[in-house]
Amino acid sequence: MDKKQIVLDIIREKGPIIPAQIYKEIETDMLIASAYLSELAQNKILKISYVKMGGSPFYYLEGQEAFLEKYIKRLHEKEERAVLFLKEKKVLRDKILDPMFRVALRNAKDFAKPFYVKVKEEKELFWKWFLLNNNEEIRKGVLKLLNNSLGNKQHAEKKKLRKINISPKETIKKKLDEPVKQKIKENKIEIKKVSRERNEIEIKSSDKLLINLSNKFQELKIRIIEKKIIRKKREAELIIKIPSAVGYLDYFCKVLKKQKINENDLSSAFVKGQMKKLPVMFISSGTLTKKAKEAVNKEFKGISVKRMEL
Repeated sequence: MDKKQIVLDIIREKGPIIPAQIYKEIETDMLIASAYLSELAQNKILKISYVKMGGSPFYYLEGQEAFLEKYIKRLHEKEERAVLFLKEKKVLRDKILDPMFRVALRNAKDFAKPFYVKVKEEKELFWKWFLLNNNEEIRKGVLKLLNNSLGNKQHAEKKKLRKINISPKETIKKKLDEPVKQKIKENKIEIKKVSRERNEIEIKSSDKLLINLSNKFQELKIRIIEKKIIRKKREAELIIKIPSAVGYLDYFCKVLKKQKINENDLSSAFVKGQMKKLPVMFISSGTLTKKAKEAVNKEFKGISVKRMEL
């Protein structure tokens, strides 16, 4: 039987899996198992989760999403709290959430599904529990949130009316002060936006692994947009922007200080690039093993491998 078909049969029986859970069953190694799963995902036969086990995402068939619920505890603590809150409430309104929850729901893409509702001629973002597919229940959840918001607003207005009246002099001063404060606030926001668009993230001197790389990137006009230190002085993951004839292109960049780069190192970077839907640049101070070179020419043709002193 075709190995890919065996992989699919195993997933149908067991649900979401990672390469380490399947390679022995199909009598191959981790690299080939990862390649099979990646190819099936590329062909849209399998889906890839955002939640991970040991750095690897889960591969699963459409309709098996419910199986992912048991892996909620593998999320970051803040994301887990936000997801469990969403599970309890079913539907959440983004604009009234705590900022921490808003960020957490955006990161918990397996379990928090965004949708938009037209409120007063404007599209507004809401979130629904990933297993909630009943449109009537979703509609009721949205209406409840909107009605609660209206009730809170009316309560605030009544409370405001009960306050002691402000004298005419104080009223005039307040009216004069408010536009000035608002203008200052708007200017601050505008400056912040311009700064974020113009500058990439700062690489501090404590990031010894990335200092030399950052200097070389500046010469090549490559921008570092996101960074994550996996192991101090040895391993990092970046999102970078590389200049091209059609503008800047986003890449997932794996940085690894290691003498010998094997196929498993490449496989891990390849899978993470796929998960982020970005091409991959692999930067290392070491050399590729013979099997790794073969893998680059066959299984991982999309990876751009660069050797640099780190």
